[in-house]
Amino acid sequence: ILQEKAKIKDTPELFFEDLKKAADLLGLSNRFRDDQEMFKLYSREAGKTVNWLIRLGLTFHGPMIEPPHSLPRMHNIIPSSLAYINILRKKAESNGVKIMLGLKAEKLLLKDNRVVGVSGRSVDGNEFNIKSKAVIIATGNYSSNYELKSIALGEEVAKIEGINPKATGDGILLGMKI
Repeated sequence: ILQEKAKIKDTPELFFEDLKKAADLLGLSNRFRDDQEMFKLYSREAGKTVNWLIRLGLTFHGPMIEPPHSLPRMHNIIPSSLAYINILRKKAESNGVKIMLGLKAEKLLLKDNRVVGVSGRSVDGNEFNIKSKAVIIATGNYSSNYELKSIALGEEVAKIEGINPKATGDGILLGMKI
């Protein structure tokens, strides 16, 4: 929507080519080559995702140019990235999702090779077991986990210090255990 309003003619194919340039610039050429289907999916769905977020109530500033991209595609959230959390939380809760805070998942519970829940501890040390029809691992990234970055992105990228020291990939590690 925002690119259209700014009369920017963009295509998923052009976006894909610009993603390749960005990957080369960041030293991620091998990752791009190995995950081309994921990058194609991203380039096809990014605009639709921004439009969906706008329909949910988020406000963006942009699009702006972000080198090495050839067209303005950068959309910054207003007033800050906390808006994502608030809007998406409200949408999830309106769909019946129960969000529980102050818990640390330590193990995914399995039954017949299916994830049926999660167990762990609360911030005050109490153990919990939660059974569920579905489990969504939404714990953030692993930008401060050197080992996971080495595996997924290579040694050079792994050396780059993560911005958030708590982004240690705990959810990814839970999934890897099973």
